[in-house]
Amino acid sequence: MEEIKCTREDIEKSAEWFFKFWMFYDMIEKGMISEDKAGTYYEQETEKLTDLQQHLLDIMMESMKNSMK
Repeated sequence: MEEIKCTREDIEKSAEWFFKFWMFYDMIEKGMISEDKAGTYYEQETEKLTDLQQHLLDIMMESMKNSMK
């Protein structure tokens, strides 16, 4: 198995977007922003993440989904 180097910056950037996801979710629930607009912004901005940062964000999101079951 290949060793992957993960920096503090990778973790912080992924955590930042995990937090932003929850802010968008809350804003959508309160009718402050449309789901389409939030989704478009989220997709555009997360494209700037490295593959590793995106992978870490995916793990965080999956963990959150599993904890809500």
